[in-house]
Amino acid sequence: MLNRHDGEYVVIKDTLTVHFSPTYEDALNWAYNTFGLDHFFVKKVAEDQDVAHFTRDLGPCRI
Repeated sequence: MLNRHDGEYVVIKDTLTVHFSPTYEDALNWAYNTFGLDHFFVKKVAEDQDVAHFTRDLGPCRI
């Protein structure tokens, strides 16, 4: 994936790579239009990158 899509953003649904986009916004829009509020993952394809995780699954907090 790195040698064909370096710098792009990948959309992953379950265990399948389903889409590549040039920007995070494009990938996120495509995923929401395709999957709605169902679970999916968007990640930049890059050898070195910062780790950041965002979720909209804000269920009850557990202590």
